[in-house]
Amino acid sequence: MAKELAVLYDNGDGDSALFVFRAGGNYFEQAWRSVKGGLAWKNCQIAMADVRNSGKAELCVLYNFGGGDTALFVLPEGGSHFEQLWRSGKGTWGWEVSQFSAADVRNTGKAELCVLYNYGGDDTALFVFPAGGTNFQQAWRSGIGRWAWEKSQIVAADVRNSGKTELCALYDHGGDDTALFVFPAGGTNFQQAWRSGKGRWAWENSQIASADVRNSGKTELCALYDHGGDDTALFVFPAGGTSFQQAWRSGKGNWRWENSKVAGAAVRNVGKAELCVLYNYGDSGTALFVFPTGGNHFEQLWRSGKDGLAWNKTLLEAGKPMSSPSPAIHPTGPYCLQAFSEDGRFTGQLTILADSYDDAQAQANYVVAELGGEYGFLARGVCDPLSLPCSNSFNARIYAHYKEEK
Repeated sequence: MAKELAVLYDNGDGDSALFVFRAGGNYFEQAWRSVKGGLAWKNCQIAMADVRNSGKAELCVLYNFGGGDTALFVLPEGGSHFEQLWRSGKGTWGWEVSQFSAADVRNTGKAELCVLYNYGGDDTALFVFPAGGTNFQQAWRSGIGRWAWEKSQIVAADVRNSGKTELCALYDHGGDDTALFVFPAGGTNFQQAWRSGKGRWAWENSQIASADVRNSGKTELCALYDHGGDDTALFVFPAGGTSFQQAWRSGKGNWRWENSKVAGAAVRNVGKAELCVLYNYGDSGTALFVFPTGGNHFEQLWRSGKDGLAWNKTLLEAGKPMSSPSPAIHPTGPYCLQAFSEDGRFTGQLTILADSYDDAQAQANYVVAELGGEYGFLARGVCDPLSLPCSNSFNARIYAHYKEEK
């Protein structure tokens, strides 16, 4: 059975509530609410996954306690409160550099919890929390200079017509050149399924989810795309296909993309995950639209009215209240300053001593600032990898990177 639409809502003062739009229902029902100071909405990411090996996709929260201390909570189906399944401990897991989803990565036939994790320096890893497990397991790691976490959006969908909801990543190569990668169930690496080519698809204008838009019986990848001028389109990547197909377009002035949040859920009780959009009307409230499977346009199912559900206080599955990338949490030093060419080739390093990643990054910034005039380095940030147009004509990045002493 397809999952129902869940919304985590911010009541303020660390008071969060869970609302669910039941399949076949006509309004959101409150399923749970914390006490004040109990659960800070801004510190949550949510996904539906089978973490307890219950055979059911249950609501999971990846929670930020601060200081690199992250926890995983689950709300068992029919339960009345969240249960903690795992906690990283201080300084060991950066919530801000985690993207949350659920997919069949290990070929278990289950939607297991996945985290795409940013180690910094375009070094990204994929972790899975096995159903019934007690800890995250690393399924893949890109290596330094090979995968920019902040240029990735992830969701689970059947892209390869495998009958499985496999982890997909929409990836930004820059210059409106976007690619789609799939991590096959039981595989060891991402595989490219499609690439737009330069000037053809703006990654930052895309929101992705998975749903059965074409009535194919498959959970296919969907992209809500912003053409500008309040002209929004819906694209679908058919299972087993080779490219996106347009399923709908609003026309200019008819649909504001930036006022939309997308998810796939069973809201009409048809047994399928249909594409849903939570839409912001501003002072006039929030509305829920659904694209019926096999249909050709969105239909409004519900609207809150003025002073009802505040759109900017809602969080849908795999959403994240905070979008700014932050540095990954690393063990205590020593660290290196490293430079890599755009193709990831190592070009040099300088070992430094530091008590923390932040200290190491500050030293990296200092080196760039002091040597910038002589070598043509240009710092473009404090926490993120620093882009450097180098004097020897290749583009490179420099950043603080953990190195264990042997």
